[in-house]
Amino acid sequence: EAKVRELNARILAESPGLILHEMRELHEKLGLLVILILRDPAGFELCVVSSETFDPSVAAATDFGTPDWDARASFLDSLGGAASVHDEL
Repeated sequence: EAKVRELNARILAESPGLILHEMRELHEKLGLLVILILRDPAGFELCVVSSETFDPSVAAATDFGTPDWDARASFLDSLGGAASVHDEL
């Protein structure tokens, strides 16, 4: 959390035009999540979040199981033939 706050202060002082969305504090079930959305020099959006809350929330939502590829294919078919990025590569 402290590193996100330090980054925010530095970018505000040195390159405020890179900030797309001001730093926000979200009070989540597992604690305080600090989030900052930036633009990199190429124009891509970067989401910077505090790891103290983000990492445990991701771990809690992950089962590390193998995806059900047949269910995925059926779901995509139900969307009327929508292709995934993977299918187009």
